[in-house]
Amino acid sequence: MRERRWPWLLAAALMLAAAAAIAWATYLHWLPCRGTLLSGSLLRSYRYGPGFSRACYRRMDTGLPFPYPPERAEQTAWASELGVVAMVLVSAAWVGVVLAQRWPLRTTTVALLPSVATLAAAVDAAEAIGTAIRSPGDFASLWLLLGADAAAVAALVAVRVWQPEVPGRLFRRLVVLIWGTTAFSFVHLSADYAFMIIFSDANWDTPPLSGYLTAAAIAVSAVLTAGLTLRRPQSQANAGPAVDLSTALPRG
Repeated sequence: MRERRWPWLLAAALMLAAAAAIAWATYLHWLPCRGTLLSGSLLRSYRYGPGFSRACYRRMDTGLPFPYPPERAEQTAWASELGVVAMVLVSAAWVGVVLAQRWPLRTTTVALLPSVATLAAAVDAAEAIGTAIRSPGDFASLWLLLGADAAAVAALVAVRVWQPEVPGRLFRRLVVLIWGTTAFSFVHLSADYAFMIIFSDANWDTPPLSGYLTAAAIAVSAVLTAGLTLRRPQSQANAGPAVDLSTALPRG
């Protein structure tokens, strides 16, 4: 049976939109640091230029990278809101692909758990934006983002164990896709943070430009997903025209 490609391509499109939203939100978040974004970074050999503004220091005091929690005293318009939109988009990308596979109920239920955890974190972040009473160090969604990591592992194990008929190339595509759709999990955000504190010596608490790596991870996952979907299987690509052996063999 011919594979349906549109759910995968739609997922890739949703992820590219999410990557754009995160990139723009990150730009908005670090606007108070413009002119000093690369100060103390590896690109400047860790040399410092002009001093950071007070508003920039407040941005750097947000802890983990995106989704940034709202600040009590100052909030850049649409920065956090775009983060919530991106979380919903990556969740929808994974849900669409999982439902399109038409797996049994138990496999589908477990496979959907990563998106459930991400959506729950998005709802929690949206409530924080609405009330604007939560401090940056009190972001309860971190527990939900940890759950997204565990759920992603459980989803892949469930597919491998309960659906052994899934071909290897399809399973590898699932791995690539879930890597991007769980970009707001604790492991992903920690990797973003760890890279940035190496890239920039201005690492108290969050270096400027943090968040762009998360956007890049989503975009790379989307491009790989689309590429793997559009690429023909090796067996079909190498297959030549059918040969009728009854006419090809010499007659004795």
